[in-house]
Amino acid sequence: MRFLAVCLSWCLLPVDALAADSAGEMAKLEGKWQLVSMEMRGMKLPAESLGPLKLAVLELGDGKLAIRVGDKVFHEGTFKIDASTNPKTIEGALLASPVRGSRSDKPAIGIYEIEGDTLRICFGVPGGKAPQEFTSTGEGGGSTLNTYRRVK
Repeated sequence: MRFLAVCLSWCLLPVDALAADSAGEMAKLEGKWQLVSMEMRGMKLPAESLGPLKLAVLELGDGKLAIRVGDKVFHEGTFKIDASTNPKTIEGALLASPVRGSRSDKPAIGIYEIEGDTLRICFGVPGGKAPQEFTSTGEGGGSTLNTYRRVK
C-alpha cells in the first residue's frame, strides 16, 4: 500500500508543477498593457492608422480580460493559458462588446511571450488553431500579432 502511495505521488508531481507554472505565468500577465504595435495578415499597421486603438489598454487578471480606451470598455471576455507548451498558448473568448453587441462563443487561440515589460500575442482566427510562430502570415501564422508594453 505504501508503494502505491509513493507511485501515485510521483505521478501527481508533474501536475502540481504545471499548475504552479501556470499560476506563475498568470501572475506575470496580470496588469495593464498598452498597445504598441499591431500587425494583421502580414501588414504592420502604422501608428497613425490605429486611431483610438493606440490608446487601448488590455487589462488581464483572474482569467478575465478587458480592452479599454479611457473609461470606455470595448471588449470583455475570459482567457486561459497553457505555460507548458512551446510556444506558450493563450485562449481568449470575447464574451461581450458594448461596441458590437454579443460576440461569438468560439475562442481565439494564440501564442504569447513575455520579455520584461513587453508582451507579444499572436492570435489565430476564432475557432481556428493556434499559430506556431509570431507572425501574422504564412502557414501556421496568426491573423493578428500585437505587441504591448506594461503600464506602470
